Amino acid sequence: MEQLGEAKDAIGEWHDWEELIAIAGDVLDHRPGCGLLRELKAISEQKYQRALQLTNELRAKYVKGSRAPRGKKSRELARPVLTATSAMAA
Repeated sequence: MEQLGEAKDAIGEWHDWEELIAIAGDVLDHRPGCGLLRELKAISEQKYQRALQLTNELRAKYVKGSRAPRGKKSRELARPVLTATSAMAA
């Protein structure tokens, strides 16, 4: 349960940064190459990668049949899956 909570929290944190980016886009006048927006997106990407890592670790450890067949790459969860999961957690 601790690992699941950690993954859920990481997904929620990434989702919060995505919401902040959306709000900033709506209320601030960003010119091309805006440093603030670029920094927010970089932080969001880091949060996404961490959430993806934790989620993939959980899947590998606890979900039966999550290993890829021989000779095939394992699938990573797509961004929309994490978006849907974070919406359910909210």
